[in-house]
Amino acid sequence: MTFDFASRIMQRMPDMVAYVDTELCYQYTNHAYQEEFHKSAEDFIGKTVFEVLPEEIVASAMPRWQEAMAGKELAYDTKLAIEGGRTKWLFVRLVPEFHENGRV
Repeated sequence: MTFDFASRIMQRMPDMVAYVDTELCYQYTNHAYQEEFHKSAEDFIGKTVFEVLPEEIVASAMPRWQEAMAGKELAYDTKLAIEGGRTKWLFVRLVPEFHENGRV
């Protein structure tokens, strides 16, 4: 399976998908992720989470992102504040990518 094929599948998924590197820089976001934050792929790709996401989301997620960057796979539920003062529950899975040298 090529990345292009996998990307086409992920773009059609209703679940939010993002790939963030160890510098917390976006490498990929799918359509659902973009729609949730009312941004385009260009608004994410090549930018860090600090540049794109609201400060409260980054502060809340940072401890878990640090665990994932240390090599731990995580799954958890979290609340996301959305427009109109509403709250949305999300199931988040963080999966570190290990390279041939064993590093994340």
